[in-house]
Amino acid sequence: MTYYNLNGNGDHIGQETVAIAVEPVRDGLFLVTWTEADKTTVVHLEDYRLNRIITNITDPESGLSRYEGSMTQID
Repeated sequence: MTYYNLNGNGDHIGQETVAIAVEPVRDGLFLVTWTEADKTTVVHLEDYRLNRIITNITDPESGLSRYEGSMTQID
């Protein structure tokens, strides 16, 4: 997966390509994980039935962060 970094103005300031692992949990629910170049680990629980996502990020410098919210699928 390639993701793009944006600054506060929405300008593209970089990108990274990572290998992801996707594990189906149930219909429409997926566990998605990856490790970034700086050893940051990311764990997503993506629920396409409820359009919700829970993200846990472990950063080597700042520790664990957790985010949760709604998501919109785009074509």
